[in-house]
Amino acid sequence: MDFVLQTLNILADLLLLLLFIRVIFSWFNVRSGAIVKFIYELTETFLAPIRRLLPSTGFLDLSPLIAFFIIELLRGLINQIPV
Repeated sequence: MDFVLQTLNILADLLLLLLFIRVIFSWFNVRSGAIVKFIYELTETFLAPIRRLLPSTGFLDLSPLIAFFIIELLRGLINQIPV
Protein backbone atom coordinates (compact mmCIF):
# COMPACT_ATOMS: atom_id res chain seq x y z
CA MET A 1 0.00 0.00 0.00
CA ASP A 2 2.91 2.33 0.77
CA PHE A 3 4.22 1.85 -2.79
CA VAL A 4 0.84 2.86 -4.22
CA LEU A 5 0.72 6.03 -2.10
CA GLN A 6 4.27 6.96 -3.10
CA THR A 7 3.44 6.38 -6.76
CA LEU A 8 0.30 8.52 -6.53
CA ASN A 9 2.29 11.29 -4.84
CA ILE A 10 4.93 11.17 -7.59
CA LEU A 11 2.24 11.30 -10.28
CA ALA A 12 0.60 14.25 -8.53
CA ASP A 13 3.95 16.04 -8.36
CA LEU A 14 4.54 15.37 -12.05
CA LEU A 15 1.12 16.65 -13.04
CA LEU A 16 1.57 19.78 -10.92
CA LEU A 17 4.94 20.40 -12.55
CA LEU A 18 3.50 19.98 -16.05
CA LEU A 19 0.63 22.33 -15.22
CA PHE A 20 3.06 24.90 -13.85
CA ILE A 21 5.21 24.67 -16.98
CA ARG A 22 2.10 25.09 -19.13
CA VAL A 23 1.13 28.23 -17.19
CA ILE A 24 4.63 29.66 -17.68
CA PHE A 25 4.47 28.85 -21.41
CA SER A 26 1.13 30.64 -21.66
CA TRP A 27 2.54 33.77 -19.99
CA PHE A 28 5.28 33.98 -22.63
CA ASN A 29 2.99 32.82 -25.47
CA VAL A 30 5.13 29.75 -26.23
CA ARG A 31 3.06 27.42 -28.39
CA SER A 32 5.49 25.73 -30.78
CA GLY A 33 7.86 22.82 -30.36
CA ALA A 34 7.40 19.13 -29.71
CA ILE A 35 7.84 19.37 -25.94
CA VAL A 36 5.40 22.26 -25.65
CA LYS A 37 2.77 20.42 -27.68
CA PHE A 38 3.33 17.27 -25.62
CA ILE A 39 2.83 19.17 -22.36
CA TYR A 40 -0.28 20.90 -23.73
CA GLU A 41 -1.79 17.57 -24.83
CA LEU A 42 -1.11 15.90 -21.47
CA THR A 43 -2.49 18.74 -19.39
CA GLU A 44 -5.44 19.51 -21.65
CA THR A 45 -7.01 16.14 -20.81
CA PHE A 46 -7.15 17.32 -17.20
CA LEU A 47 -7.95 21.00 -17.80
CA ALA A 48 -10.67 20.67 -20.45
CA PRO A 49 -13.35 19.21 -18.12
CA ILE A 50 -12.59 21.87 -15.52
CA ARG A 51 -12.79 24.61 -18.16
CA ARG A 52 -16.20 23.36 -19.30
CA LEU A 53 -17.55 23.68 -15.75
CA LEU A 54 -16.18 27.17 -15.09
CA PRO A 55 -18.03 30.27 -16.23
CA SER A 56 -16.30 32.25 -18.95
CA THR A 57 -13.92 34.86 -17.57
CA GLY A 58 -12.78 36.27 -20.89
CA PHE A 59 -9.04 36.14 -21.41
CA LEU A 60 -8.26 34.79 -17.92
CA ASP A 61 -8.16 30.98 -17.69
CA LEU A 62 -8.66 29.86 -14.09
CA SER A 63 -8.68 26.13 -14.86
CA PRO A 64 -4.98 25.57 -13.88
CA LEU A 65 -5.63 27.19 -10.49
CA ILE A 66 -8.65 24.93 -9.92
CA ALA A 67 -6.59 21.94 -11.11
CA PHE A 68 -3.85 22.73 -8.57
CA PHE A 69 -6.49 22.90 -5.84
CA ILE A 70 -8.13 19.61 -6.88
CA ILE A 71 -4.82 17.76 -7.09
CA GLU A 72 -3.71 18.96 -3.66
CA LEU A 73 -7.11 18.16 -2.18
CA LEU A 74 -7.01 14.62 -3.59
CA ARG A 75 -3.42 14.20 -2.43
CA GLY A 76 -4.41 15.22 1.09
CA LEU A 77 -7.31 12.77 1.12
CA ILE A 78 -5.17 9.93 -0.24
CA ASN A 79 -2.36 10.57 2.23
CA GLN A 80 -4.82 10.29 5.12
CA ILE A 81 -5.49 6.66 4.24
CA PRO A 82 -3.92 4.53 6.97
CA VAL A 83 -1.10 2.34 5.69
